[in-house]
Amino acid sequence: MEQQQTDKSIPVGFWNKTLTALETCREESTRMLKITKLKWDATFYKRQRMDMYRTLGRTVYQLTKSGEIAHPQVGLTVMEIDELTKKIIEKELQIQEQSALAFGNIKNHRT
Repeated sequence: MEQQQTDKSIPVGFWNKTLTALETCREESTRMLKITKLKWDATFYKRQRMDMYRTLGRTVYQLTKSGEIAHPQVGLTVMEIDELTKKIIEKELQIQEQSALAFGNIKNHRT
């Protein structure tokens, strides 16, 4: 048995509203895509700048340590970096010692 199609047509106004809504969506999507691209570019440039700051910081640190440049504020920061470096080394040694003990105990229990 065939299904009968109704003879009711969709009004032209409906299609116009639908097309207008679709055009609005397209425009908003395009605008959001542009904003997203701009944000991505800005983030990329910020990362590049941070890399340059890091490079500059390392250079200033090394030049200060070698005595090629001197500035009281920079010298203080270099001393703070050196103190932090000592603490990092100390903690890393403790990690190695604790790891050796832990893994040594595991090996001893297996034999």
